[in-house]
Amino acid sequence: KSGKPVIASDIGEIGVFVKNNLNGFLVAPKDSNGLAEKIALLLSDQSLREQFGNAAAETVKPYSMKNYMKNFEDLILNILSMS
Repeated sequence: KSGKPVIASDIGEIGVFVKNNLNGFLVAPKDSNGLAEKIALLLSDQSLREQFGNAAAETVKPYSMKNYMKNFEDLILNILSMS
């Protein structure tokens, strides 16, 4: 399953998930020209969209519901074993 390429403002913790030129683009806050430039680039380059989309899907895998549930189950079992 492929993800979606992302264009985001480079603020706060966004850069933890969006890696510039790896799974999307980061633009400076309030940089409407930069944002428009990156949108146009993704619209014109299917290969780049696919590359970023695949990388985005890999980036979020550790945060899947399946992994969350497994980690939560392990935590509960660990707590119960300490009793």
